[in-house]
Amino acid sequence: MKKIVVITGKAGAGKSTVCRKISENNPHVLYIDGDYYAESCLADSQVIIRMNDQLRGVLGKQKLSSKEIASAIHKEDAVSNVVFSLFIKEVEIKILETINSIESDNVIILLDWFLLEKSELFNIADIRIMLECNQEIRLNRVIKRGNMKETTFFKNEKSFFFACFEQVEKYTQ
Repeated sequence: MKKIVVITGKAGAGKSTVCRKISENNPHVLYIDGDYYAESCLADSQVIIRMNDQLRGVLGKQKLSSKEIASAIHKEDAVSNVVFSLFIKEVEIKILETINSIESDNVIILLDWFLLEKSELFNIADIRIMLECNQEIRLNRVIKRGNMKETTFFKNEKSFFFACFEQVEKYTQ
């Protein structure tokens, strides 16, 4: 039977490293990197067209580029919240297509994605693991990778905490 294990944590916590190490040389473990799927959605013109079609009522005639969609994901206003919800759904679709295409039932699927807690994929997981790491170490890792600025890092710290808190409350009720 397929088992879905989600590995979550703040930026730089070691999610990808842990997933890669577990999946190395293990034919029964498939590692799905959610960031890869998110980036592929932003590069997929059909996804951008679908999102803009759905946003037409919110934005009027204005259309968003993939760069503007990526930027809106981390903002907290009404339009950005709609963009974020649509984007999450698009990424979920791509990840679920991959999961559903796996023919073997004897597999563990490791899913790592920074935005996982806000996704329905978090809810369907058989096991949920949250990695923690010292903030200074995580900041140094993120800066070394060059994929996030320090200001974005600290802004994401706040939104990640609240997303996790909401999920913990949901599963303890």
